[in-house]
Amino acid sequence: MSRPCLCDQCDLSPWSRFQPHECRLCWLYHHDPEYRDFWDGEQLSEEPTRRALPCIHLGAVLDRRGCPCPGLWLRGCFLHGPITIQTCKTCPDYEEDA
Repeated sequence: MSRPCLCDQCDLSPWSRFQPHECRLCWLYHHDPEYRDFWDGEQLSEEPTRRALPCIHLGAVLDRRGCPCPGLWLRGCFLHGPITIQTCKTCPDYEEDA
């Protein structure tokens, strides 16, 4: 299945936040791996590893984005800059904070 939009009118930086003037469909395609995999027709080969403890690189909450879900809050990462916990859960640089 092809992408729903090809205009690419969005910031392609992996750490950018969606802005109202950008194309939401293109922003999701470039910033959300599950959304991109859906449109590219790829299936995840295995269940992602479940991580119960935070990563040692995860910093403080930077922006709650007006959302009650902590998994979507923007947090600092000492390796990658601003991220969400959802992104952190799939990061190859994850190190358990015991």
